[in-house]
Amino acid sequence: PVLEVATTSPLYDQTERMPYEYDLHIARQNRVGQVANDFRYTVASGESALMSSIKAEYLLIFISNPGCAMCRDVREGILSSAMLGDLIGQGRLKILVLYPDEDLVAWRQHLGDYPSQWINAYDKEQTLTLNTLYDLSALPSFYLLDKDKRVLLKDVMWEDVLYYLENTPGM
Repeated sequence: PVLEVATTSPLYDQTERMPYEYDLHIARQNRVGQVANDFRYTVASGESALMSSIKAEYLLIFISNPGCAMCRDVREGILSSAMLGDLIGQGRLKILVLYPDEDLVAWRQHLGDYPSQWINAYDKEQTLTLNTLYDLSALPSFYLLDKDKRVLLKDVMWEDVLYYLENTPGM
């Protein structure tokens, strides 16, 4: 509501409204309970698919940069979680590690940073960036989706994902 007021307030001129308009656009994307914005991802082999085609009870979209120290820490945290390991092993949880930028040389140099069970991909068409489909202001960024690709958690820390899954009945 604050952003909606700021974008229409006569107290601001058009230039002053621009950051609020951007923030409002991002806030309206991928809201909890809504179906997540779909996008095409590409893996190292050159094969592409839609995010919505990934079949699993849960999908964790892990938006990262190659060589990112915090991303490395997250990877280690996920790998050290027995519960997440079990969910991945059972096929109930899939992880899509997505690189949103253009420097494919750096991305290819870090392909081995993530386990082969995870989908390591990049946004070849730059859809996330060009259409501001996801909040990329700080990386890594995490979105947890259910089997219908509805957003359960939006732009959270990975520990929030772990806490959510640990406290979900039936896990």
